[in-house]
Amino acid sequence: MLLAPLAFWLTRAGRFADYRTLAGDSCELLLPDGSHVDLSAGSALSVDYGETARRLTLHQGEAFFQVTGDSARPFVVKAGPADFTALGTAFNIRLAGDRVRLTVTEHSVLARSSAVEAVVEQGQQFALGDGATAGPRAVDSEAETAWRHGVLVFRATPLGEVIDVLARNAGWNVMLSDTAKRIPVTAMFSLSRLDEAPETIA
Repeated sequence: MLLAPLAFWLTRAGRFADYRTLAGDSCELLLPDGSHVDLSAGSALSVDYGETARRLTLHQGEAFFQVTGDSARPFVVKAGPADFTALGTAFNIRLAGDRVRLTVTEHSVLARSSAVEAVVEQGQQFALGDGATAGPRAVDSEAETAWRHGVLVFRATPLGEVIDVLARNAGWNVMLSDTAKRIPVTAMFSLSRLDEAPETIA
């Protein structure tokens, strides 16, 4: 009984990540090669730069990457079931449970998993998880990355993913049934007024 809480703490995603943010917090990172990362609330990121590749792991949460070009060392981000290789670019990755969502805001990104491989272009989004693949498809990339400016925008997003994002930002613990997780939600929330979100969703 005494060991159970310790085991839970040690096995949480990103427990030993290089960078972590708390609920309601975010940070800007300058990586050794000059690349920039905006790390959203409740997120965890590890960085492993080597001589032949720049490898990062998004353990949980969301991050926006602005990559400095280096043809000799590919910039690869692992998030959930997929790897994303920058092709000279800026992009956003959201990891909610087993579902990962890539939005490209500049140039393109190679998305690769055990089941699929696709080049995602500027203004497109690619999603993977829950046994399904979506995209690449055209999206409003400014809306998808509005969290960087204090706003959360969802368009026909599964409620499970919406709650994951809200919980990371507000510090909530929420339980949903499997049926509820699949309900599509279209809404916009201000990060400064998340206390209104539950009533809005209801």
